[in-house]
Amino acid sequence: MDGVLVDFGSGYRKLTKGMSMKDMAEKYGADVARKHFLKAGVNFWATLDWEYGGKELFETAARLFNTVRILSSAGTTDPEKGKMVVAGKRLWIKTNLPSTSMSDVIIVPGKHVKKTYATKNSILVDDMPSTIRDWNAAGGYGILHASGRYKKTIEDLEDISRPIKITELVKRFVGRYL
Repeated sequence: MDGVLVDFGSGYRKLTKGMSMKDMAEKYGADVARKHFLKAGVNFWATLDWEYGGKELFETAARLFNTVRILSSAGTTDPEKGKMVVAGKRLWIKTNLPSTSMSDVIIVPGKHVKKTYATKNSILVDDMPSTIRDWNAAGGYGILHASGRYKKTIEDLEDISRPIKITELVKRFVGRYL
């Protein structure tokens, strides 16, 4: 969600009077940087704006694929703080993506857990290179997303959704056994 569908960055800068999470972490440490969003409350998460291009990206994915699931991170292994983040993210989804079933929403404690959901038929769009590397290594197909280049992500999804021509299938099959 964050950095793909939801503009967490702008919301975080509002919380910290202009500092990005990266700058906050570099200056004060990752734990201090995380504390800002962990104490912000459900409403912080529920009222974040759409990420630039996020709505179009989600609509495209929903049009191209039978099932679109949301896999997001709560950013904490603390169960109590995690509940607040999860509640806020689910409320954001109910408000902004009302046709999305909550059974298609998975919120894990940390981004490192996302890779456990990778399968050979799964695609993850994420803005974190390490998450994409882990996802691909676990057997999924990851697309590194940047909101300023969201149309590139849409093109990647469209390419993946196109049927494979028989000539391409033969090339792949023959190449594997020669």
